[in-house]
Amino acid sequence: MKRAKYLLFLLVLTAAVFGLAAVASAAVFSDIQGKPSASAIMRLAAQGVIDGYPDGTFRPDNTITRAEFCKFAVIAAGLKDVASGYENVPSPFADVPTGAWYTGWVNIAAAQGYVKGYPDGTFKPDAQITQQEVITVLMRLLGYNDNLPGDWPFDYLAKAAKLGVTEDITVRAAMPATRGEVAILTDATLDENIVDYDAEKNVFTEKLRNGQPITLRADSFKDSVLVKDQVVTNFDLHDNKLRLVLTNGDTVELAKDYTLYGVANFPALLDRVVDYIIYYDKTDDKWYANYVEAKYDVQTADEVKVTTNSSGKLTRIEINGKSYEVAANATFVGTGRQVGASWDGNSITTAGVVYRSDGTTVWANASSEKLDADQLYKVTIDKDGKAVRIKFLNWRQAAVVDSVDADRKVVRLKQDGKRYGYSATRLDLSDKDGQYYVFKNGKLAGLSDLKENDLVFNYGRGVQYLFDATDKKAQGRLTAYQVSDSNADVATKIQVGDKWYELAENATYSTDGGTDFDGDLTVARNIDKDLIDQDVEVRLNPAGQVQLLITSTKAAGNKIYGVVTEVIRQAASASGVTDYIKVLKADGTEASYEINKDSSDEAKAFRNAYAASEQDVDVFVEFTVTSAGVVDSFDDLTDGVVPGGSVWTRATMTDVDTGRMQVNGSTWLQVADDVVVFSLRTEGDTYASVVKYRDLYDAVDGGQDVQIAYYSSGADGLVDYIVVMATEDIATKDFYMVMDKGRDADGWWLKVDRAGQATTYKVSGTPTGWSRVTKGDVIKLTFSAGKISAVDYTNGFDFTGVENVNSTVSSAVYVKEVKSGENRVRIVDTKGTADPADDTDNWYLVDSDTIIYDIDETDPMPMTLRDVGKDDAVRFYADKGVIKWMVVNN
Repeated sequence: MKRAKYLLFLLVLTAAVFGLAAVASAAVFSDIQGKPSASAIMRLAAQGVIDGYPDGTFRPDNTITRAEFCKFAVIAAGLKDVASGYENVPSPFADVPTGAWYTGWVNIAAAQGYVKGYPDGTFKPDAQITQQEVITVLMRLLGYNDNLPGDWPFDYLAKAAKLGVTEDITVRAAMPATRGEVAILTDATLDENIVDYDAEKNVFTEKLRNGQPITLRADSFKDSVLVKDQVVTNFDLHDNKLRLVLTNGDTVELAKDYTLYGVANFPALLDRVVDYIIYYDKTDDKWYANYVEAKYDVQTADEVKVTTNSSGKLTRIEINGKSYEVAANATFVGTGRQVGASWDGNSITTAGVVYRSDGTTVWANASSEKLDADQLYKVTIDKDGKAVRIKFLNWRQAAVVDSVDADRKVVRLKQDGKRYGYSATRLDLSDKDGQYYVFKNGKLAGLSDLKENDLVFNYGRGVQYLFDATDKKAQGRLTAYQVSDSNADVATKIQVGDKWYELAENATYSTDGGTDFDGDLTVARNIDKDLIDQDVEVRLNPAGQVQLLITSTKAAGNKIYGVVTEVIRQAASASGVTDYIKVLKADGTEASYEINKDSSDEAKAFRNAYAASEQDVDVFVEFTVTSAGVVDSFDDLTDGVVPGGSVWTRATMTDVDTGRMQVNGSTWLQVADDVVVFSLRTEGDTYASVVKYRDLYDAVDGGQDVQIAYYSSGADGLVDYIVVMATEDIATKDFYMVMDKGRDADGWWLKVDRAGQATTYKVSGTPTGWSRVTKGDVIKLTFSAGKISAVDYTNGFDFTGVENVNSTVSSAVYVKEVKSGENRVRIVDTKGTADPADDTDNWYLVDSDTIIYDIDETDPMPMTLRDVGKDDAVRFYADKGVIKWMVVNN
């Protein structure tokens, strides 16, 4: 007579269900690494079938109880939501009380026929469950029942074995099952087809949907399918949705909450064999992957050895000291233009060997070749330990980051990028609609993570842009170098500190701290002339080769652009006259630099022209300084024609959105994203200040007649510096939150905050409205010569100086609705009011320049739109429908 078979499983009573599947790339259980059950555990956790303990463990070697497994089985059957309503229903078993944590799970499992009790009417919920009991329940989940041929438990064990469910465990039928074994058995069962029992014919037939068999995984979890052993070949981020491109031709979009196992982040999936689970979402008629597991191995190195047989077929590849058989269906992938090689889509030529995608060799120098020509190699290993994908990554084509404007989505590359095949030095991504992505040092990053002198590889793939960046570096003294055996003028390696580095093809060097890279590092005489025995920083490509070299004495030879505001005369001494120039620099700060007998003749001539009278100067200059801060080379750029610049001309029109400027009514110039504008007064008190390009735009657009000179410091033709001569002020105006104010021996000072940056400024005189300014006010400040010269007081919202008729200054109003994902907020006059008659008039946009403060705190605090809530009382200033500042006060 067959015994009853039972179902149980709850991994932990107090653990948070689905805790692992809630966050992309969630941490794995700390105690499953290397366990044969690890993959099954992670797949079940990703689909919400199981969870772990509060301490982050799973405890795969522990046994489980019959009650625990009931929960496990009911969720695997897709009945989780049903069970929650049965915890207070009386159980058919005498020892299952009403209201216990497991009562609902046991009741549903019994009602579905998955479990049965003992002859005495008990269930024994706390007893350990055996393997044979687990297998019996799992087969019942598939639709099999006691009509299987044979006695229990052999009937169910035989069916499980025939299906392959038990092939990954050691069957000890009557022994208690471990949590790991239960995970393996359940995961395997989910991928088996469910059946119906035909009592008349006494046969089990597969259930069909649309003419196709249905797995338990698909039936229980939104048509879920486990896909195995695919290689990730690329990524796609169109519309900001992450998709994996796979060797089977599929492009799989990851669900918002996905689990990643086997690697730390999704960029590391590239070129790996993966398993993934996809499910169908009826709400948007799309398939998503909620689980991706990286499997087996990927070897990466800058050198490999290959072996071919007598027929010229590639048979083995050796990388990192390990030799792998090349699979018959192995693919070869070339990225970019190969060094000394070519790639035509069907074959790769490298180091004298041509390999076709079928693994045959067209020509080879010998049966064993060493391939190490300026490349990085990635070899993908499959479940059989064979190489199934061999990727040749070329690092010859490297671009150098100059600057990044993340808000405007603009990346500028240094001119040297053209040496590597990149014609564009200004990449505008604003219209890419999310069709670009950034990796840095192998991790997913953003545009703002790209920094000056980062190396960027492999980008510009059609409509999609991939920035594969690295800032890997090393520092030390360059003490020696090696040259080519065939050409003594070609440097191949350099020694920095006590380590030797290979030089990448087209490696360059900079002697001005990384501003310009204009020297070929592979020319040996350049190392002798400029770099030997210098402290240097080297930037390394992913193959560990030197791509850039920068002298570490960055002050030496560094070009500085600025406005000399004063020449300070010092007393003469036996060593000569030492004077200083005070310079307003591009960042708005002033610094003093020494001119002495070692300075250039041009610097000394400039000093002599102005020092005697110690007059205000306001001259735009370009100069370099030594590491000791002494002016070396010097050029007065204010008068005359300069390279890449202009004589004084009239600005007639500017376009602040696209960064263009028209001069003399005809010529259009492209302005750099980080252009610096120096404003010089020509009448009255002379002073210089740094203003925004928008301020110049406002002045010209407002009809002010200004004379400018423009300068391009590089060869890209972009205007980097503009000097403005005007009879009226062109001054930077911005909104600030008042933090504090006071007076000291030098006069009034004001501490203000802008977007979380608090700064204290000196005040020039006593501006109008000064006495009304108090903490928590939003004010608009005008700066001249680094001091506050005017205050527009906005408390009370009689905002003076607002000329635009489309501008709005609010009295106290209330938030009706916030859509932070769309950067919109809806404002109404009365708290809790019904919808106004015209909704459109009440919606305002928030952009990257919007400043939001919370003044409920002791000190005003900056906020984001996500922090603003419904019915919050606010005051704000909007220009053309865009909020410039908002104050929240509840």
